[in-house]
Amino acid sequence: MGKVTSVRTGLRAGLALGAACLVPSLAAAQDDDGGVRLVFGLEQRLEAGRNVGLDVPDEGSTTSAVTRLSFGLSSITPIDQLEISASSALVIERSPTSDGTEIELARPDLTFSYVREIPDARLALTARFRRDDVDAFDDDLDGEDDDDEGTRTDYRLGLSYDFRRTAPLGFGIDAGYDLTEYENTTDPDLNDIETLRLGLEARLRLSEVLTGIGGLRYVREDEDDAAQTLTETVTTTVAMQYLASSRLGVTASVGLTDIETTEFGVTDRTSGPVARLGLDYTMPNGNATADLVLTTDSDEGERVSFEVGRTLALPSGALAARIGVTSADDAGTDVIAALDWTRNLPDGAIGINLVRAVSYDDDDDESQVDTTFAVDWMHEINALSSLRLDFSYEINEAPSERIEETAFGATYSYALTPDWNLDSGVRYRVRDDAGGRADSPTVFVALGRSFEFRP
Repeated sequence: MGKVTSVRTGLRAGLALGAACLVPSLAAAQDDDGGVRLVFGLEQRLEAGRNVGLDVPDEGSTTSAVTRLSFGLSSITPIDQLEISASSALVIERSPTSDGTEIELARPDLTFSYVREIPDARLALTARFRRDDVDAFDDDLDGEDDDDEGTRTDYRLGLSYDFRRTAPLGFGIDAGYDLTEYENTTDPDLNDIETLRLGLEARLRLSEVLTGIGGLRYVREDEDDAAQTLTETVTTTVAMQYLASSRLGVTASVGLTDIETTEFGVTDRTSGPVARLGLDYTMPNGNATADLVLTTDSDEGERVSFEVGRTLALPSGALAARIGVTSADDAGTDVIAALDWTRNLPDGAIGINLVRAVSYDDDDDESQVDTTFAVDWMHEINALSSLRLDFSYEINEAPSERIEETAFGATYSYALTPDWNLDSGVRYRVRDDAGGRADSPTVFVALGRSFEFRP
């Protein structure tokens, strides 16, 4: 961990101090008419489940009581917007892996966002500090297994600045710094990693309908693994944005990426093209799109993807769909697609989501196909109570393993008062992978309150 220790110290101290001073909190509300707004939240959640890690063999039962406090602040003026949120929880838990009943103040989460915008310039600053169990960060199906043990801490900083936006020649700068640390883990692939990102962009307005763009991007990724892996990527692009008509917009870019990877002191270099051609056609009830994308990766090589999409504004809902193909030399050709449909009902709403995506696993050095199908239905019983049912089915397919997971949940919500809300429900999950079949039933009850104050 020697390479990242010196950079971490100041960042960790600054963000952790900010979290402590604010007292952990929750995000400020999104819909705001302006001014300063404070949002306070309190939730008490009791949960009991069996084999919550979906382990084989069954790991036993887990019970927990989580008291979460939250605070959010937002300030909106005509030219700038500030949002701060923080939260933390007192966790009392008894699990098969704990030594009796454990009590700790955990799960701190602090975010900061500031945006200042005038016609000729825009400045955005972001920061985040978050610490939680490893599996709380991982939404990937192939990550939900018994290797996801330990604690993960994330530090994030971001800056973007666009200036001379109304001039014929404009510029943009963006930078970011990420640091991820792991403690008490069992998975050898979970290593501390530090990432630095720098980007420069120049925009030349050639006419009212044509803009040329030149970009340079540098990414440095330093992983504290056995090989002390260091990856540096430099990408240069030239692009143009053309408004062919009042409805049709065309975006085209071409460039070159150069990747240098150093492991055990040996450097390997990969260079290849990157390109994109995109069409966006505005229609009376939505948009039609088409995208052709070429990328280059040091492990996978070149990948070409083509997708067409359609968004529809329906009388009582919305529909967004896309379908296409993606191809790489080693992985072959696969279908990619997504469907997102929502519909308002007289007494609730229903939503259906379907996604098929292809990704590359650097740890296992193989491509994998992820397919997800989800249904979410909400029914308003009366003015005070509602029922929500959700179902999901996920498949992760790779040469080394096939993983299937099914989940079903039911939640009943009741408004005790205008400020207090009571939620209770059950959840049942089943996982089938190379290690065998595992299932996990869980029940919970949560009492929460959220209220706002405007000074």
